[in-house]
Amino acid sequence: PNKACAVGVDVGLQQSTVALADFRGKILRSTVIDNHPDPQRTADALAKAIERTLRSSPLKDRVEGVGVSLIGLVDPAAGLVRAAESLKWGEDVPFGSMLTKALHLDLPLYFENGARLAALAEIWFGKHADRQPQDLIFLEIGEGIGAGIIIRGQLYRGSLNGAGEFGHISLDPAGPACSCGGRGCLEVFA
Repeated sequence: PNKACAVGVDVGLQQSTVALADFRGKILRSTVIDNHPDPQRTADALAKAIERTLRSSPLKDRVEGVGVSLIGLVDPAAGLVRAAESLKWGEDVPFGSMLTKALHLDLPLYFENGARLAALAEIWFGKHADRQPQDLIFLEIGEGIGAGIIIRGQLYRGSLNGAGEFGHISLDPAGPACSCGGRGCLEVFA
């Protein structure tokens, strides 16, 4: 923890946060940027914010990588946002490659769904971190609704990386219109 740190990026609906943190989870510096409806412009703005954060830090040589928290159905291996209706980016957005190309850094990038990362953070840094629970469901209720699931100490993604993404389950097919195109989704009522 004293020798290494990482950059964390949290892509939200309207704003994104870029933070430099040590491996104990202590945030050393952070900045917030406004998202753009065009995912490429958001990736470009994030790349600039990441580079600024690193340039202004005396710890830049100790950064081990960049972790990116994304909304919706995410293919973590490809950094692909398969569906994130609330972002209105469309389907199968190659956000990982967009950000990788925009960054002028030789650091590994990691991509994952935000609720899953919140579940990992709870295990690593939460109240029960000293016991590290082996099974956990972390409910994320904020800009959207989802869950991060840990089973036997391992992150559970499901067969199509959709485990825990239940905010767009329809509770009332005749209910209010949702951003996903459906009606009566849990997120509309919440």
